[in-house]
Amino acid sequence: MRVFKYRKYDPLHLDSLETNSFWAPNYKELNDPFETLVLKENLKNQIKIFSSILNEKKGKELNEEQFFVEYESMIAEVGIYALASSPINELLWAHYGDSHHGFCIEYDFQILCKENIYHNLYDFQIIYSDQPPDIQISDFINKDTKLLLQKFAGTKSKAWSYEGEVRVLTDKKGKHYYDYSAVKAIHFGNRMSEDAKHEIMRRLCGRDISYTQIEISKNSYTLFHQPKDDVFKAGHSYLYTVPSFNKKYEILSKEYNKILKKGNARLLLYSKLDSLELENVANDIKNKLFLPAERLYIFYYFPYMNPNDFAWARSVFEKGMLTNEVMGLNYEEERVLQEMLDKDRREIVGQWIDDTIGAKCAITIRHDGNETVADYKYVDGSSFQKAKTIIHTSQGVRYDDVEENPHGEYIIIDKNGCFGYYGQNGLIRKLKLYKFISNPKEL
Repeated sequence: MRVFKYRKYDPLHLDSLETNSFWAPNYKELNDPFETLVLKENLKNQIKIFSSILNEKKGKELNEEQFFVEYESMIAEVGIYALASSPINELLWAHYGDSHHGFCIEYDFQILCKENIYHNLYDFQIIYSDQPPDIQISDFINKDTKLLLQKFAGTKSKAWSYEGEVRVLTDKKGKHYYDYSAVKAIHFGNRMSEDAKHEIMRRLCGRDISYTQIEISKNSYTLFHQPKDDVFKAGHSYLYTVPSFNKKYEILSKEYNKILKKGNARLLLYSKLDSLELENVANDIKNKLFLPAERLYIFYYFPYMNPNDFAWARSVFEKGMLTNEVMGLNYEEERVLQEMLDKDRREIVGQWIDDTIGAKCAITIRHDGNETVADYKYVDGSSFQKAKTIIHTSQGVRYDDVEENPHGEYIIIDKNGCFGYYGQNGLIRKLKLYKFISNPKEL
């Protein structure tokens, strides 16, 4: 389902669009003075009856005045975000689109509201009626928040029916965030300037958003929209690319705790990042996916790593400060190991790099006469070696220590050079392949 928001072209609405947020005011700030009007006579009578029974049974009374004070306080806290069901509503362009000088945002309603990880949102189609709804004590007793909210904020006079409003309610009035992918298109008002259109395109560059131009029919009182080219389509990607460095990454998962305002994200990298690149990616994720988070933890992995295991690096946002920590080999350390490996001129099976915390080394499996040896080299220049035995298995070539191994660990290298550390419970971790020479005697 697609829903629409008509906007005036101004700095406030541009910033809101760019930061993936919307402002949900309370009912007193809306342009309909009849907002939240309900019929309360039945409720008042029911309160009196209920209070009488409560007094007779338990010697207590239900204070009617206090009840309505709390009721008014509750609905005053609720935020309301009004949306339309069409981008070509002539009156909506006139009333909310700055007389056709503004723009209209097209949302994917599922992503905007139902899949929103940042806030509790309630949605419903507005009912247009000649009479306000009748509210009763049962509406409060059943504890269905959405039904109660719909009762007091889901009905409007038939005079407003031209809007075809879809309404989103929030627990609290104020600023709310959504996933950037909720915005699918922008429709430009018929009178909007080209400079204004280009500014919106610039701000939304790389987000794969469609644009249309609202046009006026020459033969009837109708509007229609035509596709409009994105002048910034060839620009950088909104996410998934390290800003200014053209290195790719993927988002494996993202989670957000609304109560704690705490976020977690796991990213898949395809190449090492230096400290500046890591900082850029962390800020990109924070500003575009977790702006409301007070605490955010970002973990970085490579394709050969298990995302449920130790990460290569992590970024932490806390109290407005960013801290980056590389637990594996950093950019410079890996370069040192690669230079060591490149200088090796011996007969090798392959070379790998171990990014694991506590390991952080380069491993070469090579032939030494009739023996097979695994060399381990570290950034500080230290090294050691282990003699290996060879067993052919269906998974690949298995390498065991010649000397007794109390932990029972062994190595399997498959035909593609994939290096796996195994133990009694199966695969422990995989290593990054640097160089592999398939030896027909072994593979």
